[in-house]
Amino acid sequence: MEAPANWYPDPGNPSQLRYWDGASWTSHAATVWTPPVPADRTYYPAPVLARAAQLVVAAVAASFVASSLFAVVGAASDDRAGEIGYVSILVLTGVLQVLAYPICCLWLWQARENAEALRPEARHARSRGWVWGGWICPFVNLWFPYQIVRDIRAATKPSDRRTGVPAYWWTVLLFCWVAGRVSLPLEYGTADLASWEVVAAGAGILAAVMWVLIVRQVTRDQTAAAAQRP
Repeated sequence: MEAPANWYPDPGNPSQLRYWDGASWTSHAATVWTPPVPADRTYYPAPVLARAAQLVVAAVAASFVASSLFAVVGAASDDRAGEIGYVSILVLTGVLQVLAYPICCLWLWQARENAEALRPEARHARSRGWVWGGWICPFVNLWFPYQIVRDIRAATKPSDRRTGVPAYWWTVLLFCWVAGRVSLPLEYGTADLASWEVVAAGAGILAAVMWVLIVRQVTRDQTAAAAQRP
């Protein structure tokens, strides 16, 4: 063998390397490192979770509309009897938001697992645990949920050029959240409250529509990708 001194596959054992000193094989050998094979991931269709995630968000948006209507009526008349209905709607909105958290996170968790099963090579900016923690941890909840949704959608269908939809959805959702917080301390029956409630309702409806589109598209694309798997 005419070759420079270096490590080469061992002629007697291809699973390891042996050092060639330029003239003969030496007694120095090394095992060839083989990267571990990742565990097989299974795709699980989640149409029920997808529908639930769409319905509960639509219910939250409807509660925003109801609260804005009570606020507008209260600002247009001196009758404060509608204040009880307004407060009741606010309580209902809070209950629906608490209910939306586990339902939407369950769908996101399954969509994330499916994305990893269909395209293990896809990059995700956040670990899977942030699917739950990203919404409730202070400060990071301003952008972690967006990154999770963005990466799930991108991993599901890399060829889709419409990458701005999650960004638009998250921007509108943050605006809705800010408008809702501004309206909370305002007094019922005032024009300021009615104005901010209308703004929050409009943003909530738009965010809900975009969320439904994202959920439907991800579910549809994952189903199509799974059908093409061997």
